[in-house]
Amino acid sequence: MVTRVQKTLIFFLFALPASAPTLVAGQLRIEITGLNATYDGTDIFDATAKAGNNGDKSEADPLASIDFFEDDVLVGSLNTSDGDFIYADLLIGNVTGIPKDGGKVTSGGSGFGLDLLQYDADTSTTTTLLSLDLAPLNVEYSVLAGGSLEISSAAGLANTINEQNLPFCQEDLDGAKSISFVVFGTDDNVTDDGTHLTGFDMAGTGQIQGTLVPEPSSLLLLAIGGVGILPLRRLRRR
Repeated sequence: MVTRVQKTLIFFLFALPASAPTLVAGQLRIEITGLNATYDGTDIFDATAKAGNNGDKSEADPLASIDFFEDDVLVGSLNTSDGDFIYADLLIGNVTGIPKDGGKVTSGGSGFGLDLLQYDADTSTTTTLLSLDLAPLNVEYSVLAGGSLEISSAAGLANTINEQNLPFCQEDLDGAKSISFVVFGTDDNVTDDGTHLTGFDMAGTGQIQGTLVPEPSSLLLLAIGGVGILPLRRLRRR
């Protein structure tokens, strides 16, 4: 027989996880503005220098802003207008054969990928906010409005998170889940060899999106729910 105390215990054990916050990992979106990049017929890289992946702001392109969204809610921003010193260090390697009249190619996967940096003028230190090793990307070039507008984009996934020190976020990006990356912009100073592009300068934006690691309290609630099943089994045996 199940006593009143045992019934109360059964209700508590089942009601606790049900009344707790939903145990779903959040989504993080990072939006970048003021990104300038260059294509030299072989690689796409930030407009400052092809060298990089050293946490050195002198090798990276100054950005206008970096915005952080969790589940589509803005949780914080870094802006040059507010005195923040923020940079993008980008190298997408082995991008060849882009048709001059528009088309798609896949990068060769070489190049270090993308680093987001923040410089602290008070301490003269540079922090790597996020460092991603990028997989081969789909690169597309389009000619619009009768040739008066030229745009390009590169999109794909990250292979590896090399480092992350994300501001405004309580959790890290989950490296075991897919992390998407896209950069998009308008092109200027476009050159070609009659068949393929040999260069352009791009001014645009970027976006990174991935899943956050569940916070420890969520994992603890799951554990409590699991432990609660054990006393119930014992009660049923009596």
